[in-house]
Amino acid sequence: MGGKWNLKEIVVGCMLGAVLGVVLMIWDNLYIPLSPILGPIGIEVLYGMYFTSAMLAMYIIRKPGAAILGSMAAALTEVLLGSPFGLVNLVLAGFVQAVACELVFMAFKYKKFNMVTLSMSGILIAIFMFIRDYIAFGYGVQPTAVLIGMISVRMLSGVLLGALITKLIGDTLKKTGVVNNFNIGRGENC
Repeated sequence: MGGKWNLKEIVVGCMLGAVLGVVLMIWDNLYIPLSPILGPIGIEVLYGMYFTSAMLAMYIIRKPGAAILGSMAAALTEVLLGSPFGLVNLVLAGFVQAVACELVFMAFKYKKFNMVTLSMSGILIAIFMFIRDYIAFGYGVQPTAVLIGMISVRMLSGVLLGALITKLIGDTLKKTGVVNNFNIGRGENC
């Protein structure tokens, strides 16, 4: 694992976050207009995409703090691009997502990086973000059945969009050789 960071890892973590910040800004333009159409449960299917900035940085760099770096870089990129969600909301969401991601990999001592740990990360991020959203956006007014539907679909999205897309992107980058100098490319902590 090696906890000491080098400049290349910091730069790549920031770049991954910045690129995903742009992608998430585009995703916002899909998410926002679909929200009233899909309703509170249906829109949750798109939510897992927001988890990729923390998860992809962690999957490639595989060091403590990678999720925080990637997620915060994505949040700040979205803010700089004029996200309608605002600075406080994005930075708080980025931090909550990163902490949840870090907790899963910390539980495995940063030694297991596979679909199981990525899925667990997607689920825990979904739960943490649901708690944050429950408080911040007044989800308490929703009936219990709707809340159960929302968290269930969000956790599923955390696996299908968050974990699966992270694994596909990470493994594709590994095959190209561009991440050979990172823990993922060296096959460390599989």
